[in-house]
Amino acid sequence: MVVAHSPKVSGPQVLFYGHYDVQPADPIALWDSEPFEPVLRPQPDGETHIVGRGASDDKGALMTFVEACRAYVEIRGALPLNVKFLFEGEEESGSRSLAPFLEATADELRADTVLVCDTDMWDRETPAVTTMLRGLVGQEITITCADRDLHSGMFGNAARNAAQVLGDVISSLRTSDGGVAIAGFYDGVSDLDPAIAALWDRLPFDQEKFLSDIGLTIPAGEAGLCWNRSGRGRAVKSMACGQAIPNPASRRSFQPLPAQKYPSGWWPGRTRNKSVRPFRTTSAP
Repeated sequence: MVVAHSPKVSGPQVLFYGHYDVQPADPIALWDSEPFEPVLRPQPDGETHIVGRGASDDKGALMTFVEACRAYVEIRGALPLNVKFLFEGEEESGSRSLAPFLEATADELRADTVLVCDTDMWDRETPAVTTMLRGLVGQEITITCADRDLHSGMFGNAARNAAQVLGDVISSLRTSDGGVAIAGFYDGVSDLDPAIAALWDRLPFDQEKFLSDIGLTIPAGEAGLCWNRSGRGRAVKSMACGQAIPNPASRRSFQPLPAQKYPSGWWPGRTRNKSVRPFRTTSAP
């Protein structure tokens, strides 16, 4: 963690959060330049982009705020409010140290407002204020079927296959219309305020272009709600995530890589472990 404070002035307390760690740069061979040596690259539209690992997530946004504060101080002499800076180095790997650090430094970091710079604009011309974020929930799963390796000629289609069971478990987490099928997941989730829904409907959005930019045509999520990735009809949506790999010790088991457990989102009345408990009760038939 990196913590810094602006010189004290008479005014509100603001805590600014950003993270300086990044996703792995692999595969290196696909980079046109060194991933950790930022370069300025002209774009077809005449703009120039900074290209490098973390340029957008989250070093670019973090440094934009820092440089804005620096420029303000150079021109005005001091910031008009008290700014506390908190930079994290584990955001991309689960923020294991963040919660205990915040508990230990609660008095020092206490603020009237928290600004997180790890979000998006609506489009290049339209700023956006993000007031709620999704999270993730990950589980480590081991599936064991027969007590030995089996020959497909003898047991194929007669014995359960661990990969098939894993597929059944994963498919059981979502409904056919894209909803979350985990029992109790929606308990306590408020319906979307009609006034907010009306505001969202006014935003320009081209679903076909949104998907075609990444080579897709069929939307996911609840039917008709492609663009609202946080859930149009309710205050939050989520997904289960993980990376499954064959168990090298046996062809009868599948063991996903260990995954950090996250809350699956925030809504009124929700507790941190609310979404993890029902997920753990999910099992193959």
